[in-house]
Amino acid sequence: MRLFGITLVSAALAAAQSSTSTSSSASPSKTSEPCALASQLADENQVIPAQTAYECLKSVPVAVEQDKTLIDQLKVLWEWHSETGYLKNTPESWELGSVDLLGELDKIKENLSSYDSEYDVQLAINKLTLKTGNFHFNYMPDILQVFFFGRLIPVTTVSEDGTSVPETYAVADLVQKDSDDSIEISPIAKINGEDTQTYLNKIAAQEQYIDPDARYNSLMWRGNAAASVGSFVNIGLGIYEGATTNITFKNETTRVIKNYAEVRQNLTAVTSGKSFFEELCTGSFAGIEAMTTSMKKTPYKGAPHHWKRQSIPSDGYPKPVVEHSGGMVAGYFMNGSDFEDVAVLKIVTFDTSSDERGDAAVEFQDVVKQFLGNCTDAGKKKLVIDLRENGGGDTDLLLDTFMQLFPGEVPFSAQRYRAQEQYKLIGEAINSVYEDQSVQSLIKKATGESKQNASAVI
Repeated sequence: MRLFGITLVSAALAAAQSSTSTSSSASPSKTSEPCALASQLADENQVIPAQTAYECLKSVPVAVEQDKTLIDQLKVLWEWHSETGYLKNTPESWELGSVDLLGELDKIKENLSSYDSEYDVQLAINKLTLKTGNFHFNYMPDILQVFFFGRLIPVTTVSEDGTSVPETYAVADLVQKDSDDSIEISPIAKINGEDTQTYLNKIAAQEQYIDPDARYNSLMWRGNAAASVGSFVNIGLGIYEGATTNITFKNETTRVIKNYAEVRQNLTAVTSGKSFFEELCTGSFAGIEAMTTSMKKTPYKGAPHHWKRQSIPSDGYPKPVVEHSGGMVAGYFMNGSDFEDVAVLKIVTFDTSSDERGDAAVEFQDVVKQFLGNCTDAGKKKLVIDLRENGGGDTDLLLDTFMQLFPGEVPFSAQRYRAQEQYKLIGEAINSVYEDQSVQSLIKKATGESKQNASAVI
């Protein structure tokens, strides 16, 4: 078993562990205000104990009137979404189950006084978006943008011989085993007192992917770069998973790891839960520039794919047969025993929005075309398409890739637009333009003048 990318990950995690220890050992404040303590520790270190951050969030009082306004605005926004009606009446085969988004928002609004804190209100709204399995419903309220929670024990699943059922291991143990095969390591039996798979499936439900395998796999360290430690480590913005992570191994040994919270906002003026709300709950959303700037402070953390375009890292990957200059797509040949006829096409993104040269999409198409030709020339018979970190992008590129893979098929790309009042009003407005003869005359006149000007130029 060979592990890749372990040097960067190990170094980054060691640095984070040092930061957490520094925060934990700082002189405790005598204040009874959790947010004041969080502010004090944040002044000394960007990483503070998870418990401190959580207690601060729980001390923020519910802003009933502001929340009512927020929920009303969210309802207007989500009413426009084409999947709102579908999600309310999903077929039995829909694994996530149906969810009445607007009805659930109404329930939260009606019961605002029953919530313990503003954090609980915003977390309840945020969890609604997870049930959609659709990143276009993303809503990251300001209170959840303050602390990024994590734990310092990446895990992954490994099959001992490639055919037996994989078991879950601590990556640090696998790193040791990789360096010295004589070392005996043990798989994880329980996490926080629960069966390993039960616990992992429970926290995987917090991921927003539709496919259950994608949700589960997103937890795992993938060994290809420092940013790929998985969401078991990078728990996420505002998601608290306890003060510690308690690991019990099958050999009956245990480890207790302190969880941490990275401070992503300025807490200087925060002295209480009330001032936390006044200073930080301003109704702003997480902007791309702000979030990526914050994440650059701790490069071992991977930004969620809908905030920052991914690229294939150079560390830990084999030499590609062909690759995109921007890291969008690359092709590989496997050469291990029994895998000689397998090729891998890794597409990390279809997004060309940050392309300054303007030819990233053309190069993407050329890379796919060239690689498929290479596969044919090399006699490859099986193709694995790796989309694990892919966050979407240009639909045209997706369709082009499909047509290159299946040239005999016609891609089906239907769109659902739910019949509702807003679309009806838009339709009526457009119809009124077409029915207005004076407007049509102006359009015909403008079109005719354009044609005359074009003829003159020719």
